[in-house]
Amino acid sequence: MYKRIIFLFFLILSGIQYSSAQSVYLIKCKTLYQLDKYDELMEPALQAVKAEPKSAQANFYLALAYMFVSDSTNALFFINEAAAYANAEEEISVLDVRASLYYELHKYREALGDLFFLLDHNQTPSGVYWYMGRCYEGLEILDSAGIYYRKAISIYPDSEDILIEYARYKANADDLDSSMIIFKRCLQINPQSPQAMMGMAKIATYKSDFAETMLRTDAVLDIIKQGYYDSATVQAAFIDVYHHRMCAAIFFERYDAVDADLKNFSLKDVYSVCMKNLMGITSFIAQGKITEANKEMKKITDSVTVNSYEFRQTRMVLSMHSKDVKTFSATLISMCENDPEGKTLKERIIAPFAGEQTVIAGDILFYRENMKGEIHFDLNIQTDKAFLQETKIYLDKFNKSNKASNASIRALLMVEELLNAI
Repeated sequence: MYKRIIFLFFLILSGIQYSSAQSVYLIKCKTLYQLDKYDELMEPALQAVKAEPKSAQANFYLALAYMFVSDSTNALFFINEAAAYANAEEEISVLDVRASLYYELHKYREALGDLFFLLDHNQTPSGVYWYMGRCYEGLEILDSAGIYYRKAISIYPDSEDILIEYARYKANADDLDSSMIIFKRCLQINPQSPQAMMGMAKIATYKSDFAETMLRTDAVLDIIKQGYYDSATVQAAFIDVYHHRMCAAIFFERYDAVDADLKNFSLKDVYSVCMKNLMGITSFIAQGKITEANKEMKKITDSVTVNSYEFRQTRMVLSMHSKDVKTFSATLISMCENDPEGKTLKERIIAPFAGEQTVIAGDILFYRENMKGEIHFDLNIQTDKAFLQETKIYLDKFNKSNKASNASIRALLMVEELLNAI
C-alpha cells in the first residue's frame, strides 16, 4: 500500500549538497528505495539522520523505513521532522507521503490539509483527488467523496485503482447496482482484477447470493494461484479470500463449504494456520458445537496466534457462548492493553450492537463494516444481557483488588458501554 502511494507522489530530489558522511548514507537510501529493498532501508536512514538531524531527506527516508515495518508512531515523528526542515522543493515530496500516512492512521482531516496544499501546487491531481475522495469517505462526507472520485476518474477514466475505490464508494452509498457496473468496467480494463472480483463477490454476499459469492471467489483464488501477486502479498490475498468465503458459508449455514475450504487451505505459516483454525472454531460456534470449539481453542498454544487480535476476539465470542465470565474478562482486559484508546474494540464489538447491523441470524451477527460488504461474526449480545451484567460485577470486584490496572478499568467501561447499547 505504501509503495503504491509513494509511487504516485514521490519526486526524486537532486542538486543538493550534503556532508560527505550524510551523502554516502543518503545515496544508499536512494539506491535501496529504487531497488524496492525497503527491508534494508532502516540502518542507512538512521545513520543519515545521526549525521545530520536537520536533513529533510534523511528524516524522509527514515520515515519510509518505519512505514515499511508498520511503526506508524515513529514514521509520523520523522515525516513531521522532514516537513519541519524541508525547503520548498522538498516539501512537496514530504507532504505527499505524510498525507498517505495520515490516511492510514485514519487522520483524515490532517491528510486533507496536506492534500489541499498539494492541489494548490498542481501536484499529480488525479492521485490527490483520489485520496481526497477516500478521506472524505472516511469522514462519512459522502457527497464530497463522490465529487473528488469523479474528478480523479475524469483525468484517468481507465485507472483500475481509482475505479475500484469509486465502486466501493458506491457500495458505501448503498448504490449496489452502480457499484457492480463499475466493478464490471474494471474487469474490462483488467480481466484478471482480483479486487474487482472480490468487490462483486461481496455485493453478491450482501444480496444473499451464495452461489455467485463462491463463483467469484473461486475465480480470485485461480488468479492468485497463477501468480498474480508477488510473494510479499500473496499470503494476505489468500487469507482475505478464504476468510470471506468461509464467513459467507457460515452465515448461509453451508458448513459443507466451510469444511471443504478448511481442507483445501494450503498455507502453512503460523498466521495463516491461525486464521484457518479460528474459522473452524467460528464454524463450530455457529453450529452450536461449543464443546468441540473449546477443544480446538485449547490446541492453539503458539505465541504468535495467542497474541493476535483475531484469536482474542474469537476467544471472547466462545467464552460468551460457554458462559465463562472469567475467560471473557481476562481476554477483554488483554485486548484493552493492546488497544489503549479502545478504537478497534469499539469498531469491532460495540458498534455492531449499537444499531449498525443489518441482519441477525441466530447467534451470528452479519453486518457490513464500513458498509463495504465485509462480513464479521460476533454474538448477538442483545440475548446475553445477563452474561454482561455478571461480567460487570466480576470486573468491578477485580478492579477493587491489587490486580487492577488501567486496562481492567477500561474493560469495565467497555462492558458498561455495551450494556448501555442494548
